Amino acid sequence: MMQGTWAALMLLVALHVALASNRAVEPWRGLGSALSGPSRVLHSSCETAPFPELKPTYLESKVAGVEWAGVDDQHVFVVTVKSAIWRSKDGGTTFEDITERFKSSIKDDEPVSISQVLSHKKNPNMIIFVNAGEYMWTSQDYGETLTPHKNPGGFKGAGTVLKPHPTQPDWILAHAKRPGCKILDEVEMRCASDLLVAQDAFTEMTWVNLTANAAGSIAGFVDWGWGLGACIKSSCEGLNLPDATIYATMYEHAGDWDMAWDPDVHFVRSDDFFKTMKYKVPCGNQFELLGREIYLAVSNKCPQDMSGKPRTVDPSGPPGITLHTSADGGITFKAACLPVALRQEGYELLETHDFQGAIVIVDYLVKTMMGNLQASSAYTAGPQHSLFSVSLSSIYKQDVLSGSTDFLRVDGVPGVFIANTLTATMMGSMGGMKMKPTVLTKITYNGGGTWQNIKAPSKFNYQKCDRCGGAKDCSLHLHGASSWFFGSIQYPSVYSNPSSPGLLVGSGNVGGEGIGLDDNDG
Repeated sequence: MMQGTWAALMLLVALHVALASNRAVEPWRGLGSALSGPSRVLHSSCETAPFPELKPTYLESKVAGVEWAGVDDQHVFVVTVKSAIWRSKDGGTTFEDITERFKSSIKDDEPVSISQVLSHKKNPNMIIFVNAGEYMWTSQDYGETLTPHKNPGGFKGAGTVLKPHPTQPDWILAHAKRPGCKILDEVEMRCASDLLVAQDAFTEMTWVNLTANAAGSIAGFVDWGWGLGACIKSSCEGLNLPDATIYATMYEHAGDWDMAWDPDVHFVRSDDFFKTMKYKVPCGNQFELLGREIYLAVSNKCPQDMSGKPRTVDPSGPPGITLHTSADGGITFKAACLPVALRQEGYELLETHDFQGAIVIVDYLVKTMMGNLQASSAYTAGPQHSLFSVSLSSIYKQDVLSGSTDFLRVDGVPGVFIANTLTATMMGSMGGMKMKPTVLTKITYNGGGTWQNIKAPSKFNYQKCDRCGGAKDCSLHLHGASSWFFGSIQYPSVYSNPSSPGLLVGSGNVGGEGIGLDDNDG
């Protein structure tokens, strides 16, 4: 791609909130004193420091994942789509392919296909490498030497997900499909998965199967997470969560999990690695841990109420789920009040800047003459995070199968979110008018209270990028997450980082009224 084209694609947006909005920033409504914290001062200038020249490193294929090990950011591991593993010891200036080290460390003829790299939070020289096959590796010296570990029971690393404990750096949970489960098996019946824990994961890697710990009361795990994940970014005070607390959704009999939002899947809490279960919510299928809250999706077809007592289910009632929240570590739940039913199309939860609550993004289908279009609506809540109201509708998704909606939290600037919305523009002459879907980028500075266009920049490094044509109302439109993962051409999504408040990197275009995001914006 030519340099000028890339210049058109990549827009570096310095988002100084008050200046961009041409007004004072409104308070972030609904979150009260949650934004209180260390004061920040915006300096008019910063001392300049020389930066080393960045030179490209050419790998054998595209990058699939990156892990930075250590606070000095000198050790970097890169996994590629062709399963190679590259390492840098100088902060990314140079890389070496260390794939052969893994192959030579085992006698079995197992292909090396690293899918996940984890570094120890206190001793970053200790690394875990997860392979797609039956082996994992540990290293005590940033990958210089490797120790192979064969997975217990023969489970494969492909599809296995590891989660480190928030406060115990040696502890890791692993969610793994049972051996013998094949991809096509999912068509007829959900493959059973086990949950395993290792409390010496970076050294001996001794796995304990929590399904076996449950002694027959659990047939398989669906969703899962460490209990302290519910409050580690805010405060766990008063929640009485031991280090061993785990939340999970599970089913009790083989073959029970056979549909979306299944009434045979239940939410449980255990404080002793599932030797016992402390609390159970019938029909709780999926959960998220955000702030101090647990957001739990409960099937509307559940034959029991939240306490386990029988209830009558209306067969003609709404499908899907009801969202419940818990603020006491999963002891009690209350239904979240949303002005829309959560049906089978799904939903997302996006954590707020203060780590105290969530924005609920609900998916739905829009029927048009051109077929069904995927869209979403965003709902925000007040201080109790249970009563939600609509903030923005018709949020864009590029593909029906996309797992991401074009709704972004701008990290480092409380209350600022960016979203792409779907609207219709009339095209053609009087004799042949037709409606064309148009994607417009919106921004909010008050946590979703009000939304507005992003004003187009007044200066362009390349004049051909200026498509305003002298229009007074000219706006900036940016590609979102769904454009990055789907479509014939992948466009980089808007990116922000809390270490650089107010700075956005993205790709897109500018346009006057009625002109939105252009897939040919190069």
